[in-house]
Amino acid sequence: MAIIQPKLEIVVNPAAPVQEVCEVITALSAYHPSKEVEILTGLMQAIGGRLQELEKSSEQEEPTIPVV
Repeated sequence: MAIIQPKLEIVVNPAAPVQEVCEVITALSAYHPSKEVEILTGLMQAIGGRLQELEKSSEQEEPTIPVV
């Protein structure tokens, strides 16, 4: 029995990450037009969480200036 599955194979250029990620989002959204808001909302939450992690780690790494 044949197994048929939609599949995207994506090759991205790491030298242009923002543009490439945007194009991947657009391509995936085309398969789920009725869920585009749900997809974008989930991405915003994931991105927001990652930004918070990066901000916390950068705050911990900032050297303190000794007070004399």
